[in-house]
Amino acid sequence: MKQIIIFLLVIIVALVSYGQYSQYKRFNTDAYEYVKSDRVDLNYHDQEFLFHYYNAVEDLNAYVITQWNANKIDVKAPETSSEITKLAVREYSKKLAKVKFYEARLIQSLSLKGNGSSNAEIKSIEVRGTSVSAYKQEAYNEKIKTLFLNSEVVRIGTKGPLVFEIQKLLKSKGFNIPVDGMFKQISFDALKAFEAKHDLFADGNLDLLTLEQLLE
Repeated sequence: MKQIIIFLLVIIVALVSYGQYSQYKRFNTDAYEYVKSDRVDLNYHDQEFLFHYYNAVEDLNAYVITQWNANKIDVKAPETSSEITKLAVREYSKKLAKVKFYEARLIQSLSLKGNGSSNAEIKSIEVRGTSVSAYKQEAYNEKIKTLFLNSEVVRIGTKGPLVFEIQKLLKSKGFNIPVDGMFKQISFDALKAFEAKHDLFADGNLDLLTLEQLLE
């Protein structure tokens, strides 16, 4: 009988010790903390934004530990639905959302740089609120317009990079023409047909209105 009691006591002590160890481990290991991503752009164009990200992560982790130590509330996996628990979980969600917001932008920036974008380009994308593809399209359009303004009038016999780009645009619109940088009769006819289709003055000559319609 005595041996059974001792055995039960040992079991109880072991269970209690394991429970305490589990709680300790739960809030004293890196596994429970929110770990900063290693995929963020450390050379982000706004270093203060990067600081806010790191600060938000530390604030989040401190909040988790504080809620457990002070109120015994596990905000990541609440065990009760009391009002104070709901408030704590709601606050945790807000802090986590802030971390995710910072993190997403910094990860996107690093990804864009991997595809060749610069800090200036990334900043422009963020300010305009456009997608990467839309930004690149706008940049391309501006280059073509600048090329147009600095080039000679496009007519039959004209050759060069502007003609090459116009031919590419016409081909993308469904016209089966060679893309060789030479403005021959076939390119002239295609451009004239394009102008007529879009209710422009159909003379087969490239003007700003025709160019803008091609770039749409």
